[in-house]
Amino acid sequence: MAESVGVCRLCLEVHRMDFEIITLHTTVILNILRLKVDLDISEEPVICKNCARHVKMAFGFKSTCLFTEELVMSFARDQGTVNFYLKDVYKEYKSLITANDSVCRFCMTCSETSNFTSLDHMIEEGLVSKELLGLYLPEIDFNIVELMVCRSCVGSLVGYLTFATACATTEKKITKYCFRENFNGKELVDLNNVGITCKPIKNESGILGTIKSDDVQMYKCEMCRFESKYKGNLNTHLLLHRENPKVEVYTCETCHFKTKYRSSLKNHLLVHRESFEVEMYTCESCNFKTKYKGSLKSHLLVHRQNFEVKMYTCETCHFKTKHKWNLNKTSFSS
Repeated sequence: MAESVGVCRLCLEVHRMDFEIITLHTTVILNILRLKVDLDISEEPVICKNCARHVKMAFGFKSTCLFTEELVMSFARDQGTVNFYLKDVYKEYKSLITANDSVCRFCMTCSETSNFTSLDHMIEEGLVSKELLGLYLPEIDFNIVELMVCRSCVGSLVGYLTFATACATTEKKITKYCFRENFNGKELVDLNNVGITCKPIKNESGILGTIKSDDVQMYKCEMCRFESKYKGNLNTHLLLHRENPKVEVYTCETCHFKTKYRSSLKNHLLVHRESFEVEMYTCESCNFKTKYKGSLKSHLLVHRQNFEVKMYTCETCHFKTKHKWNLNKTSFSS
């Protein structure tokens, strides 16, 4: 009996027996994850067990995000405002919360602030980007004050966006191959001929590695699918996977909050300070004041006309709104 061999549609790696045909159920999940994979270019496309595992984890994470967003939108609708803290949502739907606790934007988990990382810091350090968040998590409103991420969701978020980026890279390779071979769009593509990137190479420490993708040297994490053109980004990313006694830890003197990042501590300290102790962001059109720049930015939309700002439009009807959360509410109810 001949051995069954297949090329994974998502990663283009060749697998023997270790794959399965992509079903309609998997196709629906890929669409929810917003992985724009054209499954019609090959006959009976398959997915390897490794990619299937990543799809399952990403889907579990995004399902949790969407459930949390439902709670947030419901609270925003009831309160009639987008200027609130996640702590307020947690107290409304979950339980009481202390001043030293934070709430995860993605899973609504509540714990000591020391167990969280700010989303702004993750963006500053290159772990995630606003572009990728908007591309793969457009359902989530990131204008809420004090965006914190629990340790579990840090790994899940980075894993999801990294996997999604890898899938997008596969699509670019296939598109480039079809252009080079003058495909007319009606022919099936033999994925064996598309070509894959080089395997990762370990260095002396066994931690870092490089791959070559489109003639650009990439630094790859061996513990997840994260990769970057910049070594510094990889070094920062590796902090997620290990505790390093040589890394300086910044500690809050008021509570148990600890972080490896100075900017994260600076943002956290605002929680403990009264409005008269810090620089306040003030609206010039009314009496609104806030400690957070993002909160003021969201508030200012109240004073602007529709033609002056970016409007979020429903793809199903003629509904338009200044606020993404309001559009999400319509999408979920339809």
